[in-house]
Amino acid sequence: MDGGVGEQHGDAIPGTNAAAFERAGEAPDFFAETPPAPALPPMDDRLPVGKDPKGPLEKRGRGERVVPDPSMGILADSSTHVSILLPALWPCHGPGALRIGRFRRPIPVRPTDRPIVSQSGVAPETRRRTSRRPRDTVSCMMEPISHRIQGADGVGLHVLEWSREGVPLVLLHGVGNEAHLWDDFVPSVAPHYRVIALDQRGHGDSDWDPEGRYDAESMTADLEAVLDALGIDRLVLVGFSMGGRVAMCFAGRHPERLAGLVIVDIGPEIDARGVLRISNEMSENRKPVFTSVDEYAAMLSLNYPAGQPRAIRRMAQFGLRERPDGLFELKMDPKLRSERPTDAASKAKEEAFIQQQWDALAGLSCPTLVVRGAASDILSPDVADRMVDDVLANGQLAVVPQAAHSVMTDNPAGFEEAVCRFVLG
Repeated sequence: MDGGVGEQHGDAIPGTNAAAFERAGEAPDFFAETPPAPALPPMDDRLPVGKDPKGPLEKRGRGERVVPDPSMGILADSSTHVSILLPALWPCHGPGALRIGRFRRPIPVRPTDRPIVSQSGVAPETRRRTSRRPRDTVSCMMEPISHRIQGADGVGLHVLEWSREGVPLVLLHGVGNEAHLWDDFVPSVAPHYRVIALDQRGHGDSDWDPEGRYDAESMTADLEAVLDALGIDRLVLVGFSMGGRVAMCFAGRHPERLAGLVIVDIGPEIDARGVLRISNEMSENRKPVFTSVDEYAAMLSLNYPAGQPRAIRRMAQFGLRERPDGLFELKMDPKLRSERPTDAASKAKEEAFIQQQWDALAGLSCPTLVVRGAASDILSPDVADRMVDDVLANGQLAVVPQAAHSVMTDNPAGFEEAVCRFVLG
């Protein structure tokens, strides 16, 4: 197991000036009271797309009106709803509109071309390929370091680390994915954060659990083991789908360890339509062996109809293991594709877990971003609104157009825009 880790900056809080906070050796107090807001100009219901709004943008908080300081990044207080200004394939509270409570105001388009990213945070001699890839690979901008860490229940976990400087930012993928799901997103945050991603148990190059313990509690215990092994106390946590449920579970156990939280297209309650769709895809569309990466990519394109070809190709590459006979098999444990029990005891357990997730969100004081794909069939608008309006003390909602459940594969630029505005300011 690779044990090398960078210096831990546990007290630094992420934001636009995260590096400056680290150099100064102190963190800002983001629990400080917000100064009284100046008078706000009248807000039109809709302004021409692409024009800068005149005057400050109002943020609707929990019982108060505040004007955020743009330099604060995720430290900005109160609850906000945001629809990213990108061409909308599906209606999303009006294309190109910034949603603020019941009002809409446009925000200027910012370039989404990916900047050139320095690799100075990783020593050249330690940059290496982390696992054997099937043929015809897609190159990445940055080559991560690979760790092997023992998780809970003795399960070996594969962990990727792209950078070793800054506040830790840990990425948790969804069911059927693995750590390289985040490859397109990582270059935008690696210069500012110590970026780490897990292959969760039963996925990627992590071990299968012989007992089939793939519940959120077991995966949360894995996360705790990884953080302990890497010497991480305080972090920003990003979880997609299943990983979002793990992130909420971790938040319930350790709210004081979170400097920030990003929950991607998941909530305590899941839309039944999406559950049925995923169940059908897992049971019907995934055979265990493929003749080529292309064959698996073609199948994935059916499950991710809005997915970008590059993202689909990467999922196929890292989701398969080449056998000695030249065929390819799924890395994911088949137990993850088994049907869920529907007996009364299982339903009662799920209802109790849902309440635990709501309670976890209610106990959070750290800045939290909820990201929803505009066409998601997993996170409903009502649940997303309840999370931000009624439960989270310091929550924001970003609705990304041209995206269904898998936001980062459907609209990589929109996902990056939403999350980077939150963690970088």
